[in-house]
Amino acid sequence: MRKTGRNGIDLIRAREGTVLSVYLDSRGLPTVGTGHLVRYADGLKLGDHITEDRAEKFLENDLGIAEAAVNRYCPDLPTQNAFDALVDFTFNEGTGNLRQLVQNADGVPTVIAEHFSHYTRSGTDHPRGLRIRRALERDLFLAPEGPMPDGWLSAHNEIA
Repeated sequence: MRKTGRNGIDLIRAREGTVLSVYLDSRGLPTVGTGHLVRYADGLKLGDHITEDRAEKFLENDLGIAEAAVNRYCPDLPTQNAFDALVDFTFNEGTGNLRQLVQNADGVPTVIAEHFSHYTRSGTDHPRGLRIRRALERDLFLAPEGPMPDGWLSAHNEIA
């Protein structure tokens, strides 16, 4: 069972940021840490603060959920970078959208890469941040094995 590599963790941290107090995300959902959607079992409410350790534990758990989904729906990915890209996608879009992405691409890696751009909608809008994130995921998915070059996380800042 694959685990997220450095490139995937860097992408998630860069796109999510880390906030140690509960806030409402762009969809109005309570969020804390590194993109963790607050659940009832977390015992948190809007404005509550958490420690960096708790934020890390939330991230580890959320990554585990995304990793399990990618391992389930895409067991034969060609590279760690492809796996990491799909973990970021799943972390952001959820398991249902991962399943849909893979089904729509018939599980073919080159087609999966082309389909990232189909998931840029938030309500009726296509926010710049989502378009940048999908482009970064596509780049990571298609990258050869190994570390990404310096500056890759800012490669698509020109997207309007």
